[in-house]
Amino acid sequence: MIKLTKEFENEKIKFDVKINTNLPAAFIEKDEKIVKILKDLSKSILGNNPEIRGCGPANEGYMFINSGIPTICGYGVSGNGMHSKDEYLEIDSIPKILEIYTKTALEI
Repeated sequence: MIKLTKEFENEKIKFDVKINTNLPAAFIEKDEKIVKILKDLSKSILGNNPEIRGCGPANEGYMFINSGIPTICGYGVSGNGMHSKDEYLEIDSIPKILEIYTKTALEI
């Protein structure tokens, strides 16, 4: 970012970049018990194979993970447009996700 601002500076325009907040992304190991449980339940109940990847930055999951609490971020109902004016969820996806959450809680 600093390099980019320097590119646009001239005699009349100067930039001063100050980073106030620097939040890390959230990462969980693929072999964590909760990851395996959710992946298996997703396959059996939803018929899909969820992608396991990092999340964030600015996702609170990193605080739990850094404290030794395995945490899944961004797993839930079907929908689209997250955090936009067009955000929505598919109502029909709620019962299956609740089934997965319940079975996960019982297996943990």
